[in-house]
Amino acid sequence: MEWSSKLELGIQTVDTQHKNIIERIDRLEIALDSQATSVTYPRLKEAHEFLESYVGSHFREEEEMMEKGGYPDLAAHKLMHAKFENDLAKFRDDLDHTGLITHATAKLVRYLSSWFIDHIKNEDPKYVPYVK
Repeated sequence: MEWSSKLELGIQTVDTQHKNIIERIDRLEIALDSQATSVTYPRLKEAHEFLESYVGSHFREEEEMMEKGGYPDLAAHKLMHAKFENDLAKFRDDLDHTGLITHATAKLVRYLSSWFIDHIKNEDPKYVPYVK
């Protein structure tokens, strides 16, 4: 999964945050696919902590911009964010309980790649006219 200008919304702070998130997901994917690099429990745990913290901040910033801009579908967008955060917590809990690092990483990377690309391409553009 790589950042592409096709994912840009034209809001510099949001685009930078999206790029940082996608780069972190890409690093996880590379580590998972690499024969030379093994994904360790601490490394995966750190990735979860980063994502939970960084993505949470990013979502709150986006939601604040949408609120200030009067975005009419803010409540629905917030629900998508909340579901993602709950799903991410479930992935962390699964890792903590199973210890299946490679399996947990593969599931996480597939979910993150799919969710973020879909969300950035299909959901986020809806609020852009309200916050620009």
